Amino acid sequence: MAAGQARGAAALSVRAVGKIYPPASVVLRGVDLELAGGKVHGLLGANGAGKSTLIKILCGLEQPTSGGIWMEGRGEVRFGAPREAERAGIGVVHQELPLLPNLTAAENMALGQQSGGFLSSRKRRAVEAEYRRQAEMFPGAPAPDALLGQVGLHGWQMTAIIRARYLGSRVVILDEPTSSLDAGERRTLHDNLRRMAGGGAAILYVSHFLEDVLDVCDSVTVLRDGRVALERDAAGLSERDLLVAMTGDPAAADAGAPAPGSAAPAGGPGLAVRGLWRRGLGPLNFTVALGERVGLYGLEGSGSREALEAIFGLQPHAGEVAWRGRPLHGDAAARIAAGIGFVSGDRARTLIGDWSVARNHSLTALANRRRVAPVRANEEIRSARSAIQRLAIKAEATQPMRSLSGGNQQKVALGRWLERSGVCLLAADPTRGVDVRGRRAIHEALVGFCAQGAALLMHSVDPEELVEVCGRVLVMGEGRIVAELHGDELTSRELEAATRMRGRAAKAPAA
Repeated sequence: MAAGQARGAAALSVRAVGKIYPPASVVLRGVDLELAGGKVHGLLGANGAGKSTLIKILCGLEQPTSGGIWMEGRGEVRFGAPREAERAGIGVVHQELPLLPNLTAAENMALGQQSGGFLSSRKRRAVEAEYRRQAEMFPGAPAPDALLGQVGLHGWQMTAIIRARYLGSRVVILDEPTSSLDAGERRTLHDNLRRMAGGGAAILYVSHFLEDVLDVCDSVTVLRDGRVALERDAAGLSERDLLVAMTGDPAAADAGAPAPGSAAPAGGPGLAVRGLWRRGLGPLNFTVALGERVGLYGLEGSGSREALEAIFGLQPHAGEVAWRGRPLHGDAAARIAAGIGFVSGDRARTLIGDWSVARNHSLTALANRRRVAPVRANEEIRSARSAIQRLAIKAEATQPMRSLSGGNQQKVALGRWLERSGVCLLAADPTRGVDVRGRRAIHEALVGFCAQGAALLMHSVDPEELVEVCGRVLVMGEGRIVAELHGDELTSRELEAATRMRGRAAKAPAA
């Protein structure tokens, strides 16, 4: 207890926390962390560094093997379940947000806090009034009666933050809050977090985006291999300082991004989209040649993600999609068999947590089989190990998928497509939740993949990522293509400007 009292000024103190998973997997090695009220503290680390495990311990999903947690006014605390951490004043805004799309923003705010007759008119009015009061601090928050399934990811995050404030959380943990937000949404979120900290909350901001951490955080802790590699004020730190602390390798911090190359290799017809249309989307007309890397960029609601899902057969559509001159019909399974791949930043849609890494890796091959046949375990493991090495995945082929960090799961989801040849890969935020080093490895893999004759159509909320990977980018707004950028004009600044071209004439892409 004396140790906890020695740090009584902190809203939350983590002291010498260790975590070992049986039989002998050491994830955390004596981690110290201190969060002060009124401050935003950044937490960084490569995939597998221990960030996710530390968050799970703080919110009651896991218990530490050694060390402890102290909270101001409560002394040492130990949580056996998330509800206990929530009652103690710890609110978590998870990367995969556990809110309900069929409820309104106000109802999600009060979810689990109202007993009996929650949906009565009187209680609904009271909850909506309380939501308005809590939301006054957050410009741009969804309306209290807005269905959460219709407000976009940024609206979900705002609602989760408002919920944490409503619950009286003195410590708020945000896990990768900007992984699927565009530049404007990131600025709004950071402004809101500063307001929240100004109200006295202690905020732990967990991110792979170095520029975001330096923009909003007062102090930073970097984990590497389960240990604290750096802990200091953010003022005066550079992105390179953080990357060196994360990797322990100054040479890796100085390595450049892969050169995109603007010209499309001559490889014959690839993906052709002609008159693709569904409600709120299209008509879309564009092509992606074999060997070419094309980006889709747009603000939330622009139609970029919806276009990828329609092309993959996840959404019904009118018009034609063809691959290598052959029109595609049917659902996603039929399009996988025809050579169309899909990877999403929403890992829950494409991975099975209880299956092994090897079995998840083989899912695309299983979907492509013309008849049911037994899976050869040795072949499955051998193929998975190839992807593990290629993308520097921190995992064993036989591990259950749910035991991997989010970034390593994302690498598995992508790596299984890179093992196939002659594929058109549709990628929606393919590096979501992946650290800087892993992101670079994925970019290099995508460039090499297309150099071997594949094609890439990639959406990202990060314009810098599209500039690094793609030879040209189609900018979308209100469900249509409003501009096409390539060559010297393809910069993050021009992409941001092009998203605000609504109502103005734009250059039409080549069909």
